[in-house]
Amino acid sequence: MVWITGTAADFDDLFSQFVSHITTNATLTNDGQNWSQAWNVGDEYVFTGPGLAGTDTICVGIKKVKDTAAGRFEWELRGMSHVNAQATTLTGHGNPMPEKVRILLHDASMDYWLAVNGRRFVLVVKVSSYYEAAYGGFFLPFLPPAEYPYPLYVGGASGDFDGGYYTTQAPEKWSDDVEGHILFPFSRWRTDYGAYYKSSAHVVHVDGSWIRVDSSADNDDFAGSIFTWPWAHGQNNGSTSYTYQGDGTDYPRAPWIRAKCRGPLGGSAITGWPCMLAKADATAVLGQLDGVFLVTSDGISAEGTANIDGKNCIVFPNVWRSGPFDLWALEQA
Repeated sequence: MVWITGTAADFDDLFSQFVSHITTNATLTNDGQNWSQAWNVGDEYVFTGPGLAGTDTICVGIKKVKDTAAGRFEWELRGMSHVNAQATTLTGHGNPMPEKVRILLHDASMDYWLAVNGRRFVLVVKVSSYYEAAYGGFFLPFLPPAEYPYPLYVGGASGDFDGGYYTTQAPEKWSDDVEGHILFPFSRWRTDYGAYYKSSAHVVHVDGSWIRVDSSADNDDFAGSIFTWPWAHGQNNGSTSYTYQGDGTDYPRAPWIRAKCRGPLGGSAITGWPCMLAKADATAVLGQLDGVFLVTSDGISAEGTANIDGKNCIVFPNVWRSGPFDLWALEQA
């Protein structure tokens, strides 16, 4: 895996540097793990990763959205199963992700952190004082390739924004402090109380279907989604309850358990958990995100360092949030 940090001059420069890093980095190229630009029409691109052994074709699409008049600058990410050379949009490729996810940016200087290998990339961008992030590529499945051939996960900092009255909590810009502006490790989906926003992550299931990542606990079809553990079942409309009874059962709220954890005496104050993907109806645990951890907020702040299971990691907040269950960590190479 390659770990890269840098500063982009503006929106276009960030994309140029990102593309250069994932496609031409010397270490990736020497290891046969560099990504390729497989398709492009206008400001829409598809990049393919070869996997760690060079035998995969992992497809992640990015669309640049630059609306200077509206002050809107973002990447729209969408996964697919294969590239269609005749496609005119990202949705024209094989088995496209049904909804895009977004990483919200601006047209000024931005610091960034990039972790990339042949299986996936994870990008964190500091936009003013906010932290945006995206994950594109395979996660680490708990099944062999013959049983789970395409474990694709695509996440961003918010879900699709399609306008309309019921989007009061869906961000339009990086500076929108709304509930739907939430990073992929904490992805939620809501349609209640007059607010509507979509998941900031989607995953390909074992059967090849796309499923949204929904770590909230108050949606009628929660059982049909994937959640990230130990985030799931938490901060339900700001509740500080330790249990949830919406489905007739009581169980601990994972984030509140995590919030009460502390590091070992005499050692690091950081406690971390792999960010795992599980079916909300408890029928399966699919695997875990590659190099992504959820951590306690005890004794750590944004851009702090942590050692988790022997891995050196950088800690980031969930956009701007600094609560007891709002931090995650990304492994350095």
